[in-house]
Amino acid sequence: MLDKNIKVNWIKTSKFKTVAILISLIHERKEENICKYVMLSSILGSATESYKTKKILNEKLYELYNCNIYWTAINMYKNENLSLYIEFINPKVVSDDKLLDEIFK
Repeated sequence: MLDKNIKVNWIKTSKFKTVAILISLIHERKEENICKYVMLSSILGSATESYKTKKILNEKLYELYNCNIYWTAINMYKNENLSLYIEFINPKVVSDDKLLDEIFK
């Protein structure tokens, strides 16, 4: 169950062969944290614990039918918005039952 402060919008379509997920973390901006959020978005877009370098991560994303992952940090008035955007091919199109698990891993 999701926290009551988390809003989920589902847009169902059979028109496209890709799936896009956007996760936004919005909180009050504090001057002492601005640099941390910008650095965090940069780090998250370039490496993970399992894929230590940007090159290794990009090779894995390419293997997953050219999956795309983007992190951004945006200042909006009194708030900071840290967003994760993931776009990947619909697993039903490629008949790959393990694709979704691999993307989230």
